[in-house]
Amino acid sequence: MGTEIKQEHLPHVTGKDRELLLARKTKSMFPAADLLWNQHVRREKTGRKDDVFLLIGITLCPAIKHILDVLESSKNKVKGLYSVTALQQGLNKALPPFPQSLIISRVLENSKKKKSFRQSFFQDGKLVISRVNNVSGAYSDSNEYDQLFDEIERTYQFLQGSKQMEAGSTLKVISLLSEKETKLLFNHKPHYEIDFSYASFEELAVKLGLRLSKPCASLPEILGNLVVTKQIKPHFKPAKLCEAHRIDATKKSLMYGSALVLLMSFIFSGWLWYDAKLIEGGFSDLELNISNIEQRSLLLAEGVPE
Repeated sequence: MGTEIKQEHLPHVTGKDRELLLARKTKSMFPAADLLWNQHVRREKTGRKDDVFLLIGITLCPAIKHILDVLESSKNKVKGLYSVTALQQGLNKALPPFPQSLIISRVLENSKKKKSFRQSFFQDGKLVISRVNNVSGAYSDSNEYDQLFDEIERTYQFLQGSKQMEAGSTLKVISLLSEKETKLLFNHKPHYEIDFSYASFEELAVKLGLRLSKPCASLPEILGNLVVTKQIKPHFKPAKLCEAHRIDATKKSLMYGSALVLLMSFIFSGWLWYDAKLIEGGFSDLELNISNIEQRSLLLAEGVPE
C-alpha cells in the first residue's frame, strides 16, 4: 500500500470553488490513488495569503482491495477508513512540544526479510512529510538499525537542503519504537545535529487519557484506541464500501425523526387540551358572571317603584 503526502499552497477561495480546486489538485497529484484526503493547515499571512493544505493519496495493494471487496459484498456496516499517518497528528499533545520533530515508527510489513519504518516530519503539530523506509534484515538487528540511522540522516540533509529547517538547527527525533528497537537505534552516534528522545506506549496512553484494559504493544493499537476514545471521524468514506452504514444511519435518523415528531405531536395535543380546558373554564366563569349580573338586574328592577 503506497501513501503519498504533500503540503501544497493553493489560492484562497471558499465554498464550492474550494472543493472543485482541491478535487482537481488531488486528482492531478495522485492520479492512481484509490483514497484521497485533505486538511486545511493554515493561511499564509504574507504575499497572496494562500491556503496551505495537507494532501494524502493512498494506492491500495491487491490484498487490501480484496479485503475491502469482501466487506463491500457482504454488506458490512463500515463507517469509513483511517490513515495511520494522519492519525499521528493526534499524538502531539502527548509528545514533547518541539516546534519541529521527526517521529520514527514501525510499519506493518509483509516480508520476514525486511522491516519497514515510517519517518514523519511535523511542524507546529502539523504533518509536513512522511516516508517509509524498507531495511534489509538479512544480517542482524544491528545492521537493520544502521540502515535506519542512515535514512534518518538523509532526511536531515533533505530538510536542510529544502530549507524546511534552519541551517545548523537541531533535528528532534522521537522514537515510537519498542524499547529494544529504540536502544539499538540510539547506539549510533550522529554525524549531524540530531537529538534523540523516546516515548513509551504506556506513557502515550496515559497522556492521551486512554482507558485500556491491557497495555498497548504497538502504535496502531494506540491510534485505534484514540479513535474510539476521541470519536475521531474517518478520513476516507468510499461510497460503495460505506453504503450499508449510510443506509442504516439514514434509517435510524428517520426512525428517531419519526419518534421526535410523534413526541412533539403528543406534547402539542396535550397543550391544546390544556388550553381548551382553560378556555372552557373561562367560558364557565363568564356565564356565571353574566348570570349574576342578570339576577342583580332583576332585583334592582323589582325594587324600583312604579
